[in-house]
Amino acid sequence: MRILSCLAEAWSFLREVAREFNDDNGGIVAAAIAFYAFTSLIPLLLLGISALGFFLRSDTRTESIVFGLLRSYSPALAEQGAQGVSKVVEEIVQSRGTIGGLGLIGLVWTGSQAFANLQRAVNIAWDTPNDRGFLKTRLLAIAMLVAVGLLLLVSLGLTTLLNIVQSYDVSLFGVAPQEIPLVWTLAAYAIPLIVTIVMLTLMYNALPTRKVPISAALASGVVAGLLWEAAKYAFGWYVANFANYSAVYGSLAGLIVLIFWIYYSSMILIFAAEFGATLARRLD
Repeated sequence: MRILSCLAEAWSFLREVAREFNDDNGGIVAAAIAFYAFTSLIPLLLLGISALGFFLRSDTRTESIVFGLLRSYSPALAEQGAQGVSKVVEEIVQSRGTIGGLGLIGLVWTGSQAFANLQRAVNIAWDTPNDRGFLKTRLLAIAMLVAVGLLLLVSLGLTTLLNIVQSYDVSLFGVAPQEIPLVWTLAAYAIPLIVTIVMLTLMYNALPTRKVPISAALASGVVAGLLWEAAKYAFGWYVANFANYSAVYGSLAGLIVLIFWIYYSSMILIFAAEFGATLARRLD
């Protein structure tokens, strides 16, 4: 009976979250975020490529790193989308030399537009007015942009370090890294997931104009991270095996798939925000 009671309570909670998502027009808000995220994507790519290119001094290596990050965080670069998006990345790498100091400031400002609109969406979930003002809203969006960029670099660094350690022909307590492939496989999945959860928890805690309990922000971060990881593999599998966007959209297939993925990701972000807000109300 105790298990049935817990299941009934969980079902009631999820129905309340779904109702809040529907009442707050989550699908429409997600579409708005997806639009701004998509229009911010090229400035963000150009900004990241310019920064990496300054340190790496290699267009080929810069393109490889950026495309690798996009591939690991977006199923839009599945078989049908990789060619189109990689061409965009290649063109951005080749044109980055035209960006000056004022251009970089403009890229930061434009790229932060997605985070600025995400702030409004999270405030809707928390029933909180977006009264920070234009300048404070944009400065916080830029700060979140920098924080997300740093966390992505940390994820990339940890993954690279993991691959280096795995390739070493050494043994610890008589066991070589190559002899425990399961550990490295789990670590390869766990590191991006942990970084994603940390990134999302930070976002859900910082974006609302009201004070958000860390427990609610963490709950939203965990839910969004797990749903996003599951959706990433499910959507990538669907695109690779069933959807044939190339037959309809031709060379634009990669960008169309990317737009759909950004929209689904936006819905997950808003649903998780509703999850944390509903949980906080129940715990009050």
